[in-house]
Amino acid sequence: MDAVAARISNQKYNFVSGAFDGKLLVGTAGFFRGRNIKEHHKGNIWGVYVKAEARRQGIARAMMRLLLDRANQIEGMEQIMLSVAATQTAAVKLYRSLGFETYGHEKRALKMGDRYIDEEHMVLMVRTS
Repeated sequence: MDAVAARISNQKYNFVSGAFDGKLLVGTAGFFRGRNIKEHHKGNIWGVYVKAEARRQGIARAMMRLLLDRANQIEGMEQIMLSVAATQTAAVKLYRSLGFETYGHEKRALKMGDRYIDEEHMVLMVRTS
């Protein structure tokens, strides 16, 4: 909780969106802008998650569109980045359909017990200046 709070607190352009089924939270997605002045042209999407029973209903796409629409309104925003486990093929497909392109592949980026998971690093260029 502390890490999430630090990521979004006291920053005008940091936010989290949620998807609800009635009062039940079924999905989340977060956005933060680079803190360093040299990184203000970049934003990052993090924590995209939809509960298993709510998947395949367009919730992740709707949250991503909301995030991207809001991020595109930020003055000076040029590119939006994210990382996704290479094993999450549905998520990779969604991000590509929204215009994200892979710019790197990190082998063994995550470790769960004795198991390693590669990550795909993706970027969406929203403006060029």
